[in-house]
Amino acid sequence: EAVMALFTFKGRPAKVPLPVALADKAWAAPLQAAVDPRLETLAERWWPGPLTIVVKADASVSRIITAGRDTVALRVPDAAVASAIIEGFGRPVVLTSANPHGEPPARSRAEVEAFFPEGLGVIVDGGVSEIGVPSTLVALEADGGWAILREGAVPSSALAEVLGL
Repeated sequence: EAVMALFTFKGRPAKVPLPVALADKAWAAPLQAAVDPRLETLAERWWPGPLTIVVKADASVSRIITAGRDTVALRVPDAAVASAIIEGFGRPVVLTSANPHGEPPARSRAEVEAFFPEGLGVIVDGGVSEIGVPSTLVALEADGGWAILREGAVPSSALAEVLGL
């Protein structure tokens, strides 16, 4: 119900998957159908940080979160407040930027409040986000290939350097 409410609240189409935030890269293993060593390599370099990694999902991952796909998007955020909340919760958390679907991410409490004038149950104010650029979204394919699904803070050239062309 909470995940469906998030889709509804943001106006996010149910066909657009939600990323799963982790407190630590070790939390990724149970969410993967098979542990991909490339995830470990990327995580060593960019987690916590602005890289979201898409891998084949374990059967236990809700297909509501994955929008019916057999993949899941994983990330360890570098925002201290988000990390503390996830760590305190003690398990992976579905998250998304604080904005209506299709709008630029909110970077401050004031921007969140402007996007959602009807109010929110809680706003955790971690200060103004300095980044303003979304995470890079990279898919690790089962055949050993990979693809950039969204260019963001981590340049594709840096990923190519680590993963190969």
